[in-house]
Amino acid sequence: MGDSSSYGRLADVYDFLVNIWSLGQTRASKMSQLKHIKPNDRVLSVGAGAGEEVVATARAGANITVVELAADMVEVIRTRLTQANLIDRANLIAGDIMQHNVPDDQRYDIVTANFLFAAFHKNTWPGVLAHLMSM
Repeated sequence: MGDSSSYGRLADVYDFLVNIWSLGQTRASKMSQLKHIKPNDRVLSVGAGAGEEVVATARAGANITVVELAADMVEVIRTRLTQANLIDRANLIAGDIMQHNVPDDQRYDIVTANFLFAAFHKNTWPGVLAHLMSM
């Protein structure tokens, strides 16, 4: 993945801008996943951006781990979850997903990676997908 500093500077307005750009389709796509999430599911959200769907996932009763490269985005997510009194349902990690691993007995029930693959060179997609599926 590339440098996250430019991307991170957009943290406070990221979801707003993406939803304008996509005419609301990005939000609709992310929120459509909620029907698959049950209370107490262990969810991994990769590249969550500013975390609009992270808050919704925690509100649905899931325990969510976020791995997001941009520390500024993680702080926006932390603020959103704190304001919604849902921070206790989250584990927030500012880091590279390719460095995140879990033991087999702690695998996630659901892994989401909304629009993540655009951040990787297409030649790396099979390896990234394999890594995500291993969790």
